[in-house]
Amino acid sequence: MKKYAETDVNNAVEAIKNGASIRQTSVKFGVPRTTLYNRLHGTQPHRTSSEELQRLTHAQEASLTQWMLTQAALGVRPTHAQLKGFAERVLARQGDTRPLGRRWIERFLGRNPSPHQPH
Repeated sequence: MKKYAETDVNNAVEAIKNGASIRQTSVKFGVPRTTLYNRLHGTQPHRTSSEELQRLTHAQEASLTQWMLTQAALGVRPTHAQLKGFAERVLARQGDTRPLGRRWIERFLGRNPSPHQPH
């Protein structure tokens, strides 16, 4: 499991572009050399590269997360079924009437962690 954040990778890439060696930068920021090498040669972060495979856009998921937080602040935490229903209504407005997969909730919550997770 990785022990560095995307900001570490971005800062390391900037340092390399400013003349630092990949080896030294790798040690300094705690990012594997292969990750830095790949990023310098155009490889996208996993989250970015897999976004086009997701049914909801990043902005739509952010809106859904905000809705979830607003509901929790009002004292009405949404259930998993309500969250999934809300997402399916968003998709239906786009003309996508296919139901979301059975593991969509789990993956959505993994991509968008919140202190007020539905129950």
